[in-house]
Amino acid sequence: MQGGLREQVSLAPLTTFAVPARARLFAQLSSQADVEALIADGSVSTAPRLLLGGGSNILLVGDFDGLVLRNGVAGIESIEGAGEVTVVAGGGIQWDALVDHCVQQGWGGVENLSLIPGTVGAAPIQNIGAYGAELADVFLFLDAIDLDSGQLRRFSREECRFTYRTSVFRRPDHANRYCVLRVALRLSLRPRLEISYPSLAAELKGVAVTGLGLAEVRAAVIRVRTRRLPAPSRQGNAGSFFKNPQLSSQQVAELRQDHPTLPAFPGEGASLRIPAGWLIQRAGCGGATHGGAAVSPQHSLVLVNTGNATGQDVVALARTIRAQVVERFGVVLEPEVTIIGAEL
Repeated sequence: MQGGLREQVSLAPLTTFAVPARARLFAQLSSQADVEALIADGSVSTAPRLLLGGGSNILLVGDFDGLVLRNGVAGIESIEGAGEVTVVAGGGIQWDALVDHCVQQGWGGVENLSLIPGTVGAAPIQNIGAYGAELADVFLFLDAIDLDSGQLRRFSREECRFTYRTSVFRRPDHANRYCVLRVALRLSLRPRLEISYPSLAAELKGVAVTGLGLAEVRAAVIRVRTRRLPAPSRQGNAGSFFKNPQLSSQQVAELRQDHPTLPAFPGEGASLRIPAGWLIQRAGCGGATHGGAAVSPQHSLVLVNTGNATGQDVVALARTIRAQVVERFGVVLEPEVTIIGAEL
């Protein structure tokens, strides 16, 4: 284990929101043996407990009075078969580094998920997705250690219960219980490119389909994301703060009576997905601030740390946004970001 248990560790540099917070106890995990050692000596029984990957989908509201475990398990293996390849990656690898590796090898299926921050182990937790693709499309299985029992368990795609930006691991009885060691993906050696998502299609307009490959799609995704989303390295944020709400066709029709330009896209099942950023902007929250937190001028769905924000500032701003969207549209926005230490 790298350094064993440490006390009073600052979490600001380990989370992309970069708000002030400290962990009472902290351990950096680099292998399965590290996890097993902590279980054996009883350290993981410390309550509360928080599993941390890249810290890119989390907001800490104050110090964490418990044990923070940071996943740093590395390694990439691959097995090629008939027209496909199984890629098994360590839970602590940066997700975009894995995407870059796969694209360079000519393995298709994750190129639309380029530049999403965070780690491989965290990707299944929220079923990451972007530009018409999501992790569940290529997910095969994951191996995780149950920190309560010490048992190694393999979760299939079905057992993960993926839905829009969530999974079984966000349920109260599973949250911060399983340390993801490895994630296996099934990718294609003869990839079919998915470029129909509106903003991606617009970026590639005029480019001959015959000239498109994985690298070109990845580059286009990176250009779009760079323009639309502030880089956490320059301004603290956790990407999309709220989920895009899913409504019935009847609900959308009723809303369009007063808001005829309301956009809607196919969601899960018969539902329609409404862009949360559109709702936020038209609820009058564009440019809103609270303390050091602000709505990003690049994208209304992103809340940013302008330099001196606290977790309380971000939560207060999010509450204001949610209340104004409810008042204007009657739609309740649910956070995509995991909030630790407060509720909306």
